[in-house]
Amino acid sequence: MNRLKVVIKKFFRLTHTYFILDKFIFIKEYIINCKGNRDFKRLNQGISLPPPYFLYETYRLNYSEYIHDGKQSAKEIIERVTALKKDIRIILEWGCGVSRLVRHMPELLNNNSEIYACDINKKMINWNKSNIENVRFDFIDYLPPTSYSNNKFDFIYAISVLTHIQAEIQVKWFSEINRILKADGIFMFTTHGSFFRDKLTKSDLNELMVNGSFTYSYFKRGHRMMTTFNTEEGVRKLLGNNFAVIKIFDGETDARITGGQDLWIVKKITESN
Repeated sequence: MNRLKVVIKKFFRLTHTYFILDKFIFIKEYIINCKGNRDFKRLNQGISLPPPYFLYETYRLNYSEYIHDGKQSAKEIIERVTALKKDIRIILEWGCGVSRLVRHMPELLNNNSEIYACDINKKMINWNKSNIENVRFDFIDYLPPTSYSNNKFDFIYAISVLTHIQAEIQVKWFSEINRILKADGIFMFTTHGSFFRDKLTKSDLNELMVNGSFTYSYFKRGHRMMTTFNTEEGVRKLLGNNFAVIKIFDGETDARITGGQDLWIVKKITESN
């Protein structure tokens, strides 16, 4: 069944009709979740919820999971980083989408924290600014640099972001993250690792293993239909001499943590290190 899905997706890509598949999946998810989402909105009228397509593009079109799983994931992120670095006063979510995670950060961190979030989707950033409090939201370009100053952040996290950035652009973003992260700052991010290799054709898998990365392109940058896969060796090459790996959670053995994605926790290396 998985191989059939791979073949179908390849057909849509090769015929430049991938957008049709995107619309079909959105409509299917909308119908499947319609009743549950309607009930959730009725019982939680004080909660700001993003437009359906925004949520579909950045996560799953399920309001209950968006709120409850988002809060649990945010809590786990904070627990993991504070176990390594107590002082994380200034943090950034790079690629925040519609705030599934960052909307919960103000209540999970102390009042002295400065919380930033950025994304390449201007409409989503505008929605965030109108609906989410106590977070500074910034629109950024698909390509670095950002407007953030050098050595600004204690902690940066990016969940399901590099997974939708072209392979050849990833190295530029690792350089930018290194620039804006403080000395000994922590960077937490996810990639599509070995858990997702059955989504590749044999020839695409061979290219991944040779190059360390492989991207299924899409006309809209950063969209969920643009998908990048990375090997562990490929990610380590991207990290170069700028970061030291603290911990890797493999998506195959730790699938519960980030839905099968590999979770990386790295630290910025300074000259004194």
